[in-house]
Amino acid sequence: MHSSPPVSAPPLAPSPAFRASFPSSPAGARTARRAVAVWLSGRGLSTEDGEAVTLLVAELASNAVRHGRAPGRGFGVRVVVGTPFAGDGWEPGDDPVRVEVWDGRPDRLPVTRRPGPAATAGRGVGLVAALAERWGVTTAAVDGVPTKTVWCEYRPESVGGVPGTGSARGWQERTGGA
Repeated sequence: MHSSPPVSAPPLAPSPAFRASFPSSPAGARTARRAVAVWLSGRGLSTEDGEAVTLLVAELASNAVRHGRAPGRGFGVRVVVGTPFAGDGWEPGDDPVRVEVWDGRPDRLPVTRRPGPAATAGRGVGLVAALAERWGVTTAAVDGVPTKTVWCEYRPESVGGVPGTGSARGWQERTGGA
């Protein structure tokens, strides 16, 4: 009797992008943060960089739930690791992490605030602006539905993050680690 050699498939390469939709609720924002944290754990980022990107997702997801909720619609998250965006000022060899969170309220754009020391809210966009190398907002209709996407780009320390330019170390140096 003739037997065939065992068949083995090559291992699947890790996906360079995470993309998922979540219900527009505090539980949905927590689930998004946790799902991204798990996904990032296999992407070769340092623990510090993974935590920084997870924090960016948490802040943007929280804002989508709080300020971008539209009846009957959730929010979405996309994270891309290691894919420079041609023409966007990245140099060859840069491996930025791009975070995008979209919701159904293009009429409610994020605002950077300066809350007082006793305020319990209003720091999210400022934190994103300080931690990310850059951030912005785009609005568009997707399948005829108005949508807003808040995005940011983070430069991991492992690829030359420079203090003060969107890296976890830069954030710590600017804030004293707070």
